[in-house]
Amino acid sequence: MSMRDTAESGNERRKPISRRLRFEILRRDNNTCRYCHATDAPLTIDHVVPVALGGTDDPSNLVAACKDCNGGKSSIAPDAALVAQVDEDAVRWAAAMRMAVEQQRWDRRTLDNQLAPFVNLWERLAPADFEPRYGAPDDWRERLTALLKAGLPMETLLESLQIAFAARNADNVFWYMIGVANNKLADLNVRARDLIERGVV
Repeated sequence: MSMRDTAESGNERRKPISRRLRFEILRRDNNTCRYCHATDAPLTIDHVVPVALGGTDDPSNLVAACKDCNGGKSSIAPDAALVAQVDEDAVRWAAAMRMAVEQQRWDRRTLDNQLAPFVNLWERLAPADFEPRYGAPDDWRERLTALLKAGLPMETLLESLQIAFAARNADNVFWYMIGVANNKLADLNVRARDLIERGVV
């Protein structure tokens, strides 16, 4: 192996910081250089403890830095206060992420509870053996939620599902049900507009 090959394979071992991580670091630091506090200069992501001195790509070791500050720092050991501040930010960020995960779980549980009557009826009506006509898309929750948010009552959604199961010409029960539900929602919209035009509301 030549020197060039060795250098290239060494560069390959050090992966660049992902776009997602770069975005999160810039957002955490309010798009401001952590060294000179510039906000109007192009920003890079800098290792507080340089890689040459054992620094990692952990968020607690990364900061937003303008090109001048990043280029001038080289492999100099960082100021201890800055490291402590970044570590505190990283702890807060980790806590916020844990809270966000819990909120997401709560949202999912709430959605599952909201859709439970539909799921119960589907499971009661669908045969035990899977058939293609009873398949549902991966985003079925989102599609049902969109109908409910648009104003379709759950009882109307359940009625649409029963109509779909009873339809012998339905190639796919779920999509047939979506069509029926959309028609019922359109009818509700017409009725609502009529009430407004007649001054009832």
